[in-house]
Amino acid sequence: MRRLAIVALLVSSGASARTVIRHDDQGASADVVSVRGKLTGNIATLRIGLSMMIDEPGYATVIDNIPIPSTAVVTGATVRRNGVAHRLELVTAESATKRWGELGLSETEADQVAPGSRRNAVLVEGGSGQVTVSIATPRSGRLDLELELSMQTCFHRDARYVVLPTEWALHVRGLRTIAKPSEDVMASCSLAEEGTVVAFPAPEVAKRPSGDRIGAFAARLDAGGDHFVRVELDLAAELTEVPTDLATVLVVDGSRSMSAEDRDAQRELVVSYLRNAKASRVQVIAYARTARPLLPGWTAASTAANRVDRELRALAPRNGSNLDAGLAEAGAWLERIEGTRRVVVVSDELLPLRLQDQAPVTLKRALPAGTLVHVVATNGSPGIFREDGSLLSTLAAATDGISVRVGKGGANDKAIDATMLVRPITIDQLEVTSPGWTQFHPTSEIPACGITGEVDIAEGDACSWWGHGDAHSGPIAIAGLMWGQRVTRVLRPDPSHGLEVARELSVSATSFEPALKDRIDKLARAINPQWSMYAEWGGTGGYFEGVGLGISGMSSCCHTGGSFSSSPSIGIGTMGRGIPPEDLSAQLAPAVAACKLGEAKAHADIEMTELEVVGVTVGVDGDVTNPHELRRLQSCIEDAIWDSSPMLARPLSHSTHKASFGA
Repeated sequence: MRRLAIVALLVSSGASARTVIRHDDQGASADVVSVRGKLTGNIATLRIGLSMMIDEPGYATVIDNIPIPSTAVVTGATVRRNGVAHRLELVTAESATKRWGELGLSETEADQVAPGSRRNAVLVEGGSGQVTVSIATPRSGRLDLELELSMQTCFHRDARYVVLPTEWALHVRGLRTIAKPSEDVMASCSLAEEGTVVAFPAPEVAKRPSGDRIGAFAARLDAGGDHFVRVELDLAAELTEVPTDLATVLVVDGSRSMSAEDRDAQRELVVSYLRNAKASRVQVIAYARTARPLLPGWTAASTAANRVDRELRALAPRNGSNLDAGLAEAGAWLERIEGTRRVVVVSDELLPLRLQDQAPVTLKRALPAGTLVHVVATNGSPGIFREDGSLLSTLAAATDGISVRVGKGGANDKAIDATMLVRPITIDQLEVTSPGWTQFHPTSEIPACGITGEVDIAEGDACSWWGHGDAHSGPIAIAGLMWGQRVTRVLRPDPSHGLEVARELSVSATSFEPALKDRIDKLARAINPQWSMYAEWGGTGGYFEGVGLGISGMSSCCHTGGSFSSSPSIGIGTMGRGIPPEDLSAQLAPAVAACKLGEAKAHADIEMTELEVVGVTVGVDGDVTNPHELRRLQSCIEDAIWDSSPMLARPLSHSTHKASFGA
């Protein structure tokens, strides 16, 4: 069976554009004509339509290396010929190879079969990133093949994403493709730069009440004593909403110890807060030795921003850092109003000792019960970030607020965004508690929860967590902080989704020991080293096997990025019999020349499947008495041959060839 390299052609001619995968030597080509799909839970199911034109009927027409997404598995296939559909059966790779081989007859047997009574057969096999289609047919003409693919998706901002081969772009039907994904999508989903990005709407989490827009689930796989769990945590694009009855007093530091950078950071933070909470009511209190309001009364934030910006720019620094006076004034204003009460207090932390030693419960007594307090410390790095160890952080923690630090200046200086003080936009210090489970990472491309223990996750983002355990491994708890309030989800891994776990591990886990990887591949029930798909229909007769015997062998057809346990099919039937080995000396001589044989001679036997080198044996002749030199020459020649790509006049499923070198 001859396998030539496949050429993917993208023809841009309006409605007639098509993607062609061609195998000219056997007279067969395949056109990608449609790509459809749907989302079920977190799994995308795709249907890829291929139209194949068989110009020369016969045995072992092969369309090699049809690309599929590297994270997808083929879970079904249907072939349609002359208006009749034939569903391919999922069978073991060994059984598929046997059934395909049984179509092969000797020349005498094949001559006795009437041409019209030969059977049709289609074999689909492969691994991660590609599949191979082998076709036996007594008639030329069109044959349509639909592949069903299943693949894990990545969640980001109320949508789920997958990456498809670039050449499929013109054939996507009913799906939203994104020409230029944002940097956030690329980073959050670890998407490859090349490919067609498809987005599926996923609004389920976003429809939940404010503060509860967290999706968490866990799927479990029993792999024969080894249990695996996949946990996913999804946050809606807007984790929370600003309360409609919000009233905030912003208490700002007007003391002389504030630096120019501190005052700029404070002003930007306050103005940003007002612009992000524009439907709420606000008052701004400046404190030094005493405290005073900067607004005449409670004011809508949307109209207060510009005035507050001017007031803060004109604020004259004074002696005194009596923050308690500012809190007392804030409490007095909050007593006059109903609704959700909040205080944002800013300080450079240069306070009198009496306030530094004061317990947070004492400071919050100045405020009405139920008031939430955010604490902001200046003198930080450029930007705004959570810091639970600041001087007044215990005040924030005592009221379920958050403590942050802000700063201005430096090469990375940007405008301060105070959204995280207006409403929770992250779950911080995320921890996974997993008794009986050991965390592992099947691939570095999957954003992981808790790689280094505690992590933060922003709204709109997602993370996954993988665990390896046994039958006794139990529930998994995920906990974190939303501002100062602890949020916990306890998950009982669902074994009904074990098939999804097996399929994802089948393409992503490359470090498992072979026996375990084989078990997982079997449980995946999709095309991989353990499974193929096969269909036969029509007559009862076979074909002359000869040179065209179409047994591809899993290992020889596809490179999966992992380790295949199955071996290439070698020596089945009569393939290659009577065909002399080719002399590859001339092709390999330039590569071997670097080994500098001198007066020595060498010979090599090269074992090949198709155009792939699968075995090399080298012998060195001549007067080479130094054992170190002998080993060097053998090793150098072997490496040179392994790194070469010899071409054969007649590539076979298995063949052995000769080469000789030297004087």
